[in-house]
Amino acid sequence: MIKRIIKAFLARQTPVFCKKCIIENSGTLDIGNGSTFGTIINKSVKLTHIGHSGYLSNTGSIIVGLNTRVHKGFRVSNEGVIVIGDNVYINPNCLLICKTKITIGSNCAISWNVTIMDSDLHMINGQDNSKPVLIGSNVLIGHNVTILKGVQIHDGAVIGAGSVVTRDVYENTIVGGNPAVQIKDNIRWE
Repeated sequence: MIKRIIKAFLARQTPVFCKKCIIENSGTLDIGNGSTFGTIINKSVKLTHIGHSGYLSNTGSIIVGLNTRVHKGFRVSNEGVIVIGDNVYINPNCLLICKTKITIGSNCAISWNVTIMDSDLHMINGQDNSKPVLIGSNVLIGHNVTILKGVQIHDGAVIGAGSVVTRDVYENTIVGGNPAVQIKDNIRWE
């Protein structure tokens, strides 16, 4: 199945996956035009993190909108459903671990070394405690942020660098710290 998907993508003008990408796929991939994983569109941009290969393990479903770019060094482990909107930029070395569902809205900017996970990856008292993660549109996430299961980050929010987000973030607010707390509200970022 993956050979058929990659063959269809090769007909596109822009390659979808970087050359050093490990893909293990028995699920479904739906990637919109202009979207890439680990590739660079503008050849004049100097790349950092050269040599970092991408890793995609997908037994679930991944749906990516238009003109979304997931930079080199991405790691995705998906058993559930990952939905990424249009015009999203995910910087190098980000990790998405999905057992149920992770949703990222449109026009989001996610810095490097961000981890988003909807599961603890272990059972407690025999129960899987996975809970979906929802990231709204126009959200800015700083570097080295961790977003844990069950969190909803609403539209227009800004997550400060190094934060650990353990609870919901309101619309148009800035949060930061470990655990992340509200720093300011009624903000607009462009």
